[in-house]
Amino acid sequence: MSSILKDKHPIPTIKNEALREKVFTHKSATGATAGLAVDQEPALHNERLALLGDAVTNLLVTSVVEFNRPLSRVGDISSKRAELVSRGRVALWADAYELPQRLIVHPAQAALIPRNESARVQVFQAYVGALYKDQGLNVVEEWFGPVLEDALNEIEARERSQ
Repeated sequence: MSSILKDKHPIPTIKNEALREKVFTHKSATGATAGLAVDQEPALHNERLALLGDAVTNLLVTSVVEFNRPLSRVGDISSKRAELVSRGRVALWADAYELPQRLIVHPAQAALIPRNESARVQVFQAYVGALYKDQGLNVVEEWFGPVLEDALNEIEARERSQ
């Protein structure tokens, strides 16, 4: 899947260097303290970008399913959306684009975090969020829409064969 996806749907480059750096900075590398209700300074890690990227991903997934399957009922759209944004699938996309290998983490966790499913999902979502902030929804949709359409077709082909 990795080289095929990367070649078929190349990921756009984030032009803003500060955003690009933040995408690949795991919280463990920043010395950020947990438990504060309000950050004392802007986050230097990718968590906020991942939150934004999660919302953008859900918007695009819903749009792609609704557009490509206009006769589907809402329950079917929700079901397809859940499968398309499953943690396992998003982690595979992260791996296909080799995003986890670029993570900057605390040295004590360097062997664990890039393989951790949550961290892989987070870096993918952070990339989507940063790309959205950097270049807007159209650029994200031009790249990620076809990725989603391929995944939707794959899911439906698997369902038909069962």
